[in-house]
Amino acid sequence: MKTYSKRVVALLCIVTLLFITACSQNSDSPEDQIKAYIAAGEAATQARDTFAMKSLIAKDYRDERNRKQQNIVALVAGYFLRHKNIHTLTRIKKLTFSQPDQADLVLLAGLAGDPIEGFEHLLALRATIHLFEMKLVRYEGEWLLQSVRWRRAKREDWLAD
Repeated sequence: MKTYSKRVVALLCIVTLLFITACSQNSDSPEDQIKAYIAAGEAATQARDTFAMKSLIAKDYRDERNRKQQNIVALVAGYFLRHKNIHTLTRIKKLTFSQPDQADLVLLAGLAGDPIEGFEHLLALRATIHLFEMKLVRYEGEWLLQSVRWRRAKREDWLAD
């Protein structure tokens, strides 16, 4: 293939990708975008991909314990080093939008070394279940984690709905 033809094909691919990305972001509701954000976080966790996890956290991340983005990434990397297999199961407990580009998300997340069929199977797997209270911001069309608080979930957290 000639160099000119290769450039045209590459340009067409780039334009197509940009069009698909633009259409998908504009057509998705903020709720759907948050669900996609959660799915990306689950995929990154199961793949033990620290770089992908970092891309989901705002550069100006700051939480109540004064941790920054690099502190959270280090916690995640440590968890990935300690756990060879990670399987996740999440459930949105609450999602509200304080402003169009700011969301408050309460998320239950089950983490186990074996595949998880449902929340009712978490106890049998000896999985850990955490409750995450997250603040997300949309920056240039992408949702990012601005801050988070977490704790071990109580039984009533995942049974009640």
